[in-house]
Amino acid sequence: MSITRNLLRWPSLAKEPLKILFSDKGLCVVDKPAGLVAQAGVDVAAQEALAEKQWHKETTMEDHFEDLRTRLDLSEDHQIRTVHRLDKQTTGPLILALNQAKAKDLANQFKAKTVEKSYVALVSRYMYPDERIVVPKNHKSWLRTDNGRVSIARSGEENAAEVETRWEWLGGNVDLNVSLIRMFPITGHKHQLRVFASHYLSAPVVGDGRYQFNDLSNTNNVHPIFNRKAFFVLPPDSLFLHCESITFNRYVRSTGKQIRQTVHSEIDYNWKRNLGLLSERVDPKDEIWSRSFNPRGSPSPTPSVQEGDP
Repeated sequence: MSITRNLLRWPSLAKEPLKILFSDKGLCVVDKPAGLVAQAGVDVAAQEALAEKQWHKETTMEDHFEDLRTRLDLSEDHQIRTVHRLDKQTTGPLILALNQAKAKDLANQFKAKTVEKSYVALVSRYMYPDERIVVPKNHKSWLRTDNGRVSIARSGEENAAEVETRWEWLGGNVDLNVSLIRMFPITGHKHQLRVFASHYLSAPVVGDGRYQFNDLSNTNNVHPIFNRKAFFVLPPDSLFLHCESITFNRYVRSTGKQIRQTVHSEIDYNWKRNLGLLSERVDPKDEIWSRSFNPRGSPSPTPSVQEGDP
């Protein structure tokens, strides 16, 4: 029995006006909701043609451009460019370039890996303090994509791309068999974090039916929370993976210098409601969580992590 089948769904926020987190003359950072398609470098006409073939038209970033032009006081024909991707199911800050020069600058920053992103995820396994978790050496591994599905690959394998992922454990709830983790993708491969959590941590993101890998799809691993008449509630096309911050270089004209600009995205009501279902007390570790959470509200020990070839 898949955990995903026990998720209640509520209306998508993809068509609601986007929250603007930050803007200047060259760029705008919006808070992307789950269910909104945002792909860098995708031909708009091809994307719309594909969407029309589906049961219902997907909402894309381009559907919001007219509203953003009005709110940013831009001309009707002003071109807005999506410069990086954020999975349809993932929430958080998305950078939009407002001119070609800024689009090129941001593309170069992503290529040089100077853009830093931090994600939080609720995953489907409690990580015990005495267990040994083996992650890729130097945090690097290889992925390949076949028919839209991403899987682990070997170095030198055809169509394989090298990726780098760092992570930390924030806390967990042993009774409900869940953990809260933070992940830092140094590279930006499709579904990189979802595959990392499922394959290397054996802990798929809650709500992720694509990368269960069968280890959490049997009746022996059903969340205890569902036996207590409590349910996770998720919008359509979403999962518990949220980009909490993005940091990039920004030129300040008044000083003539470049600074590191960090834009934060708070967890939404959906996250707060579901975390409230996990425990009567949630102890934040930093801006979002101050320590960790468990049924008694005390900090949870951290499991040991070892680098190597799993």
